[in-house]
Amino acid sequence: MRHFKRKNSNLTKLIVFILIFTLVISAFLFYKKSIKENLNSSTSAVVSLSQKITHQPDSALKKQWKTTLAKQNANVNIAVYNHKTKQTTIYNSDTGATYQTASIVKVSVLTNLLQQHEENNTALSTTEETLAQEMIEQSDNNATTTLLSTYEGSYSAPDALFNDLDMSQSKMNANAWGLSTTTAHDQVKLLNALAYGKNSTIDRTDRDYVLNLMANIDSDQDWGVSTGVDSNATVELKNGWLEYGSGWIVNSIGHVKTSDNNYTIAVLTNGNSTEQDGIDLIEKLATLTAQHLDSD
Repeated sequence: MRHFKRKNSNLTKLIVFILIFTLVISAFLFYKKSIKENLNSSTSAVVSLSQKITHQPDSALKKQWKTTLAKQNANVNIAVYNHKTKQTTIYNSDTGATYQTASIVKVSVLTNLLQQHEENNTALSTTEETLAQEMIEQSDNNATTTLLSTYEGSYSAPDALFNDLDMSQSKMNANAWGLSTTTAHDQVKLLNALAYGKNSTIDRTDRDYVLNLMANIDSDQDWGVSTGVDSNATVELKNGWLEYGSGWIVNSIGHVKTSDNNYTIAVLTNGNSTEQDGIDLIEKLATLTAQHLDSD
C-alpha cells in the first residue's frame, strides 16, 4: 500500500508540473502576441501621421504668399502642387472674386480635342495640328475659335473635360471663350493630369504632345511662372492676358521640373492696373515659390 501511494504522489506532481508549464507557455505566447499587436498599431499610427503631415498644405509657403500680397489691390488666386511631397497649397486673396481664364483656357481646349479623338479612335488632322500649334505656341485666338466651333462642336465643349477631371469650379462661357471661369486649384488639376497622368483622360502620347507645345511657346510669351526657376529647369507654360472692365486679367499656368523639384503652378489675377503690373505680380510670386521649394 505505501508503494502505491508513493507512485500516486509522483503522478500528481507530474500533472501539476505539466499544468504549470502549460500556463507559463500560454502566458508567454499571449504576451508576445500582445506586444506585436501594439507594435503594429504604433507603426500604423506613425505611418498615418506621416501621411497626414506629408499631404498637408505648405503653411510656410502660404504665409509668404499672404505677406507678399498684403498691399496688392489686384485679386490673386494661386495654387501649387509639389509632386515630391504630394502637397497642394492654395491661397485666394479674395474668396468672393471670380477669375476669368483669358488664354490659359487654350490648354483645356486642346486637351478636350485630344480626348474627343481618343473616344472616337481617330487622330488629329493636319489642319487640327496646325491650329493646335498656333493656339498654344503663338496664343492665336482665331485658331482657338476655329477648333472650338468647327472641330469640337461649340465653345462649351471643354465642359466635358472639366467634369472628367473634377474641375468643379470651371465653366466655359458659351459666347466668349476667353471669359470662361476657373480657379487656380482647377488649373492645377488639369496640369497634374498632363504632367503626371493624375486622373488623366488622355494617354501618355497625347499628354506629351500638349506639354511639348507648352514648352515651345514664342519667346515674347516666356514670362510668368517660368520666372525664378533654375537654369536647368524644364518649363511647360501657358499665359493669358486680357483687358477687361476697369483693369487687366493676367494669368499664368505651368509645369516646372528641375534636378531637385517637380511641381505644377497656377496664378490667376484680375483687377491689375496694367498688363505689366499683372506680369510683375505673377513673377514675384513665381520666384518666391521657386526659391521656397528649392530650400526644402
